[in-house]
Amino acid sequence: MKPASPPPISDLVAKWHPNVVMVILGDTMAAYGQAAVSKDWVDEQVKTLTYAIGKTACIWVGPTWGQFSPRYGKTDQRATEMASFLKGEVAPCSYVDGTALLKQGSVNTIDGIHATPESYKVWGNAIVQATLPELEKLKDAPPATDQ
Repeated sequence: MKPASPPPISDLVAKWHPNVVMVILGDTMAAYGQAAVSKDWVDEQVKTLTYAIGKTACIWVGPTWGQFSPRYGKTDQRATEMASFLKGEVAPCSYVDGTALLKQGSVNTIDGIHATPESYKVWGNAIVQATLPELEKLKDAPPATDQ
């Protein structure tokens, strides 16, 4: 089997002309188990993605809670740090703090990071409720041009 990568976001935006792109990302950049987050690297990753999204409206949902496991080393402190850092990084996307959507300690996981199906359902519902007002405003807006 040959490893596969998803198509570039700019290609997807050009093909589908969405009114909004939702990015649900932050855990994979939080360097759980490491001494510190590489803020320069995160900044580069975020800016690369937001630039590729272009003028299309964007909502970015940051990480939520997990449970400590030696496998990944996720801690509430690092999740909070990453959520706070992303808030100032994701413009022009609007930001939804994933840690504010659920109570600390309420997310059950299978390995410390990846939620159980039930917790993903609860978190997904919380994301819908948090983003619905903005999505309603954007639904009738014309898709952005000049990607």
